[in-house]
Amino acid sequence: MRLWPFVPIALALLAGCGGPYRVAPVSGRVTLDGKPLANASVTFVPMATKENQAPGPTAWGPTDADGRYRLSVTPETPGGVVGKCRIYISGLLPDQMQQQASEERDTGGKRRLPKDPVPEKYNKRTELVFDVPVGGTDKANFDLSSR
Repeated sequence: MRLWPFVPIALALLAGCGGPYRVAPVSGRVTLDGKPLANASVTFVPMATKENQAPGPTAWGPTDADGRYRLSVTPETPGGVVGKCRIYISGLLPDQMQQQASEERDTGGKRRLPKDPVPEKYNKRTELVFDVPVGGTDKANFDLSSR
């Protein structure tokens, strides 16, 4: 019996090991010291487990003037990966940081990133975790404190 016809099927099954990730709609509101955090970046990074080392892609969304955000994995894939995610919140949007760094390089100044108004315990050294439910949520709210 020839096995070569089964090779593509076996490869397809192996590629699927670990299972596909599920995405659900996620939105909420971010405040800092009780005030809406406008023009901020909210990022959900799925947390790996022993059983699933590659739980899915990162999702992010910017906040509006009222601190509200809506996550997307890509522009075509709104939502975040279902399950536990580590949350990173920065008071700076990615293009703001890139623009300032670019301006400083162009003027010959020292390359410094702008100061983030959000404490490191919510971004670089985040302590935030959120469990995205299968049905999604519009209540992924974060009340941050500058202290």
